[in-house]
Order: sequence, then C-alpha cells, then structure tokens
Amino acid sequence: MKIAIVVQGRFHAFDLARALLARGHDVTLFTNYPKWAVKRFGIDPDRVRSLWPHGLVSRVAQRWHDGGLLPEPERWLHPAFGRWVSAELAKESWDVVHGWSGVSEEHLAESASTATLRLIMRGSAHIRTQARITEEEEYRTSRKLDRPGPWTIAREEREYEVADKIVVLSTFAYRSFLEEGVDPDKLRLLQLGTRATAFRPRPEVIEARCRRILSGDPLHVLYVGTLSMRKGFLDVVKIVRTLAPKFRFRFVGPVMAEVKKSVCELTNLAELIPKQPHNDMPRW
Repeated sequence: MKIAIVVQGRFHAFDLARALLARGHDVTLFTNYPKWAVKRFGIDPDRVRSLWPHGLVSRVAQRWHDGGLLPEPERWLHPAFGRWVSAELAKESWDVVHGWSGVSEEHLAESASTATLRLIMRGSAHIRTQARITEEEEYRTSRKLDRPGPWTIAREEREYEVADKIVVLSTFAYRSFLEEGVDPDKLRLLQLGTRATAFRPRPEVIEARCRRILSGDPLHVLYVGTLSMRKGFLDVVKIVRTLAPKFRFRFVGPVMAEVKKSVCELTNLAELIPKQPHNDMPRW
C-alpha cells in the first residue's frame, strides 16, 4: 500500500514508518524533523518530506511557552504544519494517510471526497478526558498545569468527527473515547511494542543482577519519560520517600516547570538524569 504518515515531531511515527517499510509498503513520512535527523532512525531520506523550519520554530515556541511568555503556540503552529501537509498530499494519491491528531484537520478537509483511508492517531486519551484529568490534577496539586484550551479541544474533536478511523494506543484511551460518545466501530486499538533485543542485558550483567538481588541489596527502579504532574509526579514523590531505604530510584527525562521544586526534594533520595538521546536509552 501507499501510505503517508503525518506527524509534528517524532513520537513513535519513525518506528512505525520503518516497520511498514520492512513489510514492503510504500511509505512517505511527513514531519518537521530534518531529513538528516530522521536518517538516524533507519529511514532513507528519500522517504521523508520535511518542513524543518517549522520544527525549529516549534522548539523555540515551546521554550517560550514553558517560560510563560507564549500562550498556546499550537494555535498557529498546528494549522501552519497542516496547510503544508495538505498541499504536499494533494500532489499525488494515497491508499492510507495516518496522521497525528492536532495537525490533520487541513488535509482531512481536502481529502474528504477521495478513496483514501484517513486515520487519526491519538496518542493520549480523548482530548476532553485529558483536559478534565489535568484540571483535577491542578486542584489536587495546587499548581497551574499546561492543559488543553477550548481552541485545541474544538480542533481535535473536528478531526475525530471527519476521520474514517481513530487509532488509540491503550485500553484506557479506548474507553475514554467510548465514554465521550464515539462510535466503537470508529476506534482501533493499536498497542505498541518495541525491539526487546535492544534492551536485553548481557549474560554477565544478568548474573551480577541476580547476585545483588539475592544478597538483599536495594532493588533498582527506572523511570523514563517526562517528569510532570499529569504523569503523577506528586504520587511518585510519596513513593520514593516511603521506599527509598529499600529501593534505588533513577529518573531519566525532561523536567516540567511545575515539578522542579518537588524534584529538588528528591536530590538525596534518587538519581536524576536529564533527557537522553533515543539511541542511548538501552544503556540506562
């Protein structure tokens, strides 16, 4: 099949593209990553169409947003990327367009009369569920969190409405769409996997680990990902404080502004590692 994958950034889209290419499909990746960066993930640059200036501007805009200087940068970033994708897709025909939510409204509107199967990939729960959970976490933590505004909610719901199918990644996300009244026939659950061999330790490492565990030394716990209140960091702090004598904790990932104070409280209880390149993750 001739497949277009549309993504603002990377997420798991690069892995999806590589896997579909390995299965013999004709895949083109539309992204705001530069081609040289995509190549590092095993995808031929000829398979990539890049709006790299958008990616550069997005990084700067996100930093300003995190610093409280720029509200809702997606209001102009998402439509700009969406218009570029729509123009590129219109140059030829496609069997499937697999687009990330938030940047797909423009091409969905343009392809309504075609025979293309138009999929929306939603990496989180339904946008209204996400907004509600974040609002509840704001109240629980007494901290201002970054949550979807009315513009973002309305845009995503328009995408849900016109897409042929909505792809979600977990049973929790699947149920959230059902609870918001989405027809189950429109939903597809695609649970992700990984190349487990990349994380498999050497035999001598396994032996040393077994000896350490049997000796009664503290168990090691690894957390990889963004440290944020939306991901339950308030509860993580309580867990670390309770279990620190019996467990060793290591956190790898970027730290959101709303948890920086809490992270400082863990300095003597856990190892804190900044965000690491994707290909370096197995060694951690």
